[in-house]
Amino acid sequence: MTARDFLSALVRRYFLLLEFHGQNYHAPDFPQLLALAQAIDFQKDFSWCDWQRYSNRQQQAMSLGGVLGRVVLHGDLSAFLQMLQAGQWLHIGKETTFGMGRYQILK
Repeated sequence: MTARDFLSALVRRYFLLLEFHGQNYHAPDFPQLLALAQAIDFQKDFSWCDWQRYSNRQQQAMSLGGVLGRVVLHGDLSAFLQMLQAGQWLHIGKETTFGMGRYQILK
């Protein structure tokens, strides 16, 4: 995972939700935001974690997996600050409805 991967997923989720549920939506300049994301220094410390949940709809156990860990971003994050703050509650990535993609900003 790179800063561009992380921030592009955040931008995509934020603006999709804004488009469907917000007012006065205007599309962002995605190429510019991706270029800004490319310039961010990204340090990560991840480990893989597998777990299961039971699906009442499917009447079976479901295997889920993903990474747990820490990310440190360095650089000009001003274009992403509002999205980063909102992302703590919106979550990003796959299976957000199951609580995956959660992160917390620490200062």
